[in-house]
Amino acid sequence: MGLDYEERSQFDAIELITQRTLISQRNNELLTERAAQFGLLLDDISITHLNFRLEFTSAVELKQVAQ
Repeated sequence: MGLDYEERSQFDAIELITQRTLISQRNNELLTERAAQFGLLLDDISITHLNFRLEFTSAVELKQVAQ
């Protein structure tokens, strides 16, 4: 079960990294509420993998090389 695109795009890449716990809690609340509409009970939700745009990934790699 995924979030709608608009909800997925609320956070930028830096926020996803630096505020992972807060975002995870927010996603947990939203998904739990949405699942309840279908009679589902969610036990545990984890952010296990993040993908970023190629431009962001390239910029991070360039910065690491420069350092």
